[in-house]
Amino acid sequence: PETVELCVFNSLGQKIAVLLNSEILPPGRHTYNFNANNLPTGIYFYQLTLPQSGIVKTGKMVMVR
Repeated sequence: PETVELCVFNSLGQKIAVLLNSEILPPGRHTYNFNANNLPTGIYFYQLTLPQSGIVKTGKMVMVR
């Protein structure tokens, strides 16, 4: 198991949501549903951080209404 942090940022780099904060998850594939109903159309980024391993992964999402 490892501590996991998952955050969402807008295109200006502002953190707009913290989905997981220091959650301990076992190795493997996980799914997380993010309710973006209150967000305007645009490009967003998610960042998955594993602090103990020093791993940071960033991906892009597009919100279309």
